[in-house]
Amino acid sequence: MKTVALQQVSSEFARKNAGRTLDKSIAIRFIERYLQPSLKDELNTACPDGNVFIWGAKLERSHQTYKMLGKNSLFLFRQGRSIYQYGVLIEKTINEELAEKLWGLDEDGESWANVFFFSRITNTSASASKINAALKRSDKYNWQGLVVLTLPETEMLDDFFKAQLKASGMI
Repeated sequence: MKTVALQQVSSEFARKNAGRTLDKSIAIRFIERYLQPSLKDELNTACPDGNVFIWGAKLERSHQTYKMLGKNSLFLFRQGRSIYQYGVLIEKTINEELAEKLWGLDEDGESWANVFFFSRITNTSASASKINAALKRSDKYNWQGLVVLTLPETEMLDDFFKAQLKASGMI
C-alpha cells in the first residue's frame, strides 16, 4: 500500500455527500463533461462497468493530498468510533466545477474540490480505536477532516494489517 488516508464522515454535509457518491456509485457518463480526457480514460479503464465512487475534501486539505504517493492509497472512512467503509484510490484531481455539481457548497460556502475516485467501496465494521492503537495514538483520537499518514505511519498500519491477517489464518 502506498499511503493511508483517514477520513472522518460525521458532519451532516459529509454524510449527505457520502449518500450521493460514496454509498453508491455513479455513472462516469454523467460526469464526463467535467473531466479532462485523460482522467475520463483512466476512470473508464479502471471501472469497466462505467461506474465510479467519489469522495471530496476541501481545498484547505490539499496539504494532505500531496502526501499521497500516486494511486492505490487506502482510504478508511469513519463515522463515530467505527470504520464503516474503505476503498483504494484509483485517481484524484482538483475540480471545483465537478465538486459543486456533485455536492454543492458546504456551510462555509466552499466546495470539496479535492476529488477522489474509487472503483469499489467496501462496507465494513471495524473499530477506529484499533487503528489508533496501531498508530500509537489515543484510543479516542478523533480524525479531523482528511488526514494522510506519513510513510512510517503507513508502514505501522501495514504491519498491523499483516498481523490481523495472520491471526485470522488468511496468510
